[in-house]
Amino acid sequence: MDKEVEIGQIVRYIIESHKKGIRSIRRNISSEFKISKTDYPSTIQKVAEKFEELGITLVGIDCMVPQSYVNAEKYFLVKNNNEHVKKIKVEINDFDLKLMILIFTIIFTEGDHVGHPRLIKILSKSEKLKNYDLIGFINTMKRKGYLNITKIDEELIVDFNWRFYVEFPNFNPIKIMDEIEADNKENHTFN
Repeated sequence: MDKEVEIGQIVRYIIESHKKGIRSIRRNISSEFKISKTDYPSTIQKVAEKFEELGITLVGIDCMVPQSYVNAEKYFLVKNNNEHVKKIKVEINDFDLKLMILIFTIIFTEGDHVGHPRLIKILSKSEKLKNYDLIGFINTMKRKGYLNITKIDEELIVDFNWRFYVEFPNFNPIKIMDEIEADNKENHTFN
């Protein structure tokens, strides 16, 4: 098979996986397109270059942490513009975005992890969140790859997952809230 055609098919394969919300896995790509271990790094490099031409970045993740796509076991796509706040607003409404930022901020200030019961207790102290399904929202964030929930010594611990690191590489709660506020003023929506 022509190398350029193979690269195009791999690009299509990764895009299709991304559209389904599934991370592309290295071994699946290798077996599907019969790529040897020695050829894989150069092939995935060409795939990443093709995505760059399209304005998309191929992000490699391994053990829930972003890393070089050459060594990664799984892949995810993000737009190159790095306007993470606007990208997230497409998926969720402003209230949920603010709640996400609040959850990230709590985890951030607690040292990058917090007990699940403590997180729920802190959030439920807010008058606006008293009747909100906080556990469901946290589980949705886990399902989307923003949070990781693990059981350590009979306690559930919430920490950041791979998608948080991809979309918020230099997380700064104050800067992000300022961006949201500026965007609200620009769109004439005040809370």
